[in-house]
Amino acid sequence: MAVSEAILQTYKTGYNLPATGDQIKIIKGRKTTDNHGTDTLILKLKAGLNTTLLLDVAKNLPDFLTEENFQFYNYKMTDIIVSDQNELYVIQFSPKDMNPGAIYKGRIFLDLKSLAIAAVEFEVDPTKIEEASYMFVLKKPRHIKVKPQKAQYRVTFRKIEDRYYLNLIRCETTFRIRHKNSCLDRFTALFLKWR
Repeated sequence: MAVSEAILQTYKTGYNLPATGDQIKIIKGRKTTDNHGTDTLILKLKAGLNTTLLLDVAKNLPDFLTEENFQFYNYKMTDIIVSDQNELYVIQFSPKDMNPGAIYKGRIFLDLKSLAIAAVEFEVDPTKIEEASYMFVLKKPRHIKVKPQKAQYRVTFRKIEDRYYLNLIRCETTFRIRHKNSCLDRFTALFLKWR
């Protein structure tokens, strides 16, 4: 088991500038690992501090929010809700069958008046999760098979006066790991929580 905690300071460039100028500084951090058990398995996953910057969906648009990829997804307005005294459209989306590259499904929450993104909840479509396994595991032992079971993301923005600011990024993934000659085990990783 490995647990890392840190207090971070984020320096973000404006939304009209490239994300290459964004930086994260670790103010204080601690880490503990206990890999002495016989059932310990070490994987190198694609995650880290840079992921917090990449998951800012307003600055780094995922494919389901880019105009050139709208044709590969189905979009449907399902509701209007009130959250923190703000009225929001709820738009549900899912990939069309014709494009194997469209792998996400979820909900987009848009401010009713300004159409600003208030939140996005999305996941890798369970029917396409095996195709997307390259997105998660960077390095693993040869005798191990790692199969992702779910990958869910939540990004929220907080409205202060008339502007929305990045508030929370959360990513949770679950893997099924098979060792030759052993039973199946589950491994859940909670990568990010940023407020």
